[in-house]
Amino acid sequence: MKTIGILGGLGPESTIEYYGHITREYYKLRSDYAYPEIIIHSFNFKEFIDTGYVKPVEIKQAILNLHHAGADFVVAACNSVHIVYDEVSKDIPIPWVSIMDAAAEQIKNQGISKVALLGTIFTMNSDFFPKALADWGIEAILPDADDKKTISEIIYGELFAR
Repeated sequence: MKTIGILGGLGPESTIEYYGHITREYYKLRSDYAYPEIIIHSFNFKEFIDTGYVKPVEIKQAILNLHHAGADFVVAACNSVHIVYDEVSKDIPIPWVSIMDAAAEQIKNQGISKVALLGTIFTMNSDFFPKALADWGIEAILPDADDKKTISEIIYGELFAR
């Protein structure tokens, strides 16, 4: 069985959700408790909030740490960190499974060609996710500035602060 590496801590709720989802889905498939090994590299999310910047070198180092700890592939429990996906994924020893491609594949499988893109202000104001969806022939609709602010405040105030 493969060992999963999770880039986490960028909103601890999503890290918890990833871990729980993986173990619950495994149990549904196998009905045993031999869950896959999961290694989490937890970032200091405050640094990302304070700088408003995701440093590719830090993400790459975290992936290398997960690889050295035994991870066979990595996922990131955060949309925003995918801003460096194209740059970092080319030069790492294990695959980084893109949340953007996973989402796009599910959207395409449902026959949908246009979706609303919601997330933190960082994700909604960046073009990495809309570009990735466009590569799959999917149009991303974004909220106006006031709605972006409200959505981001909800994410930070209600989801991250739980």
